[in-house]
Amino acid sequence: MTFVGSFLILHAAGGEWVEDLERLRQDPRLAEMIGHGLPSPRAALEFLQAFHQEEKIEEVQTHRLMSRREA
Repeated sequence: MTFVGSFLILHAAGGEWVEDLERLRQDPRLAEMIGHGLPSPRAALEFLQAFHQEEKIEEVQTHRLMSRREA
């Protein structure tokens, strides 16, 4: 839940990139409030990359292309 919660906090704070976590990590009160520190941008990116499946991306892109051609 640490990563997912951190992404929700990042989004709520207006962050758009994992690099924006660094600014939030500098606020010790935020970590105290949520009960844990925020992950580093590198750790957050590694977490997200664990879900990366190139074949699924290609499948979605092919499906989108076919849908556009049919429209």
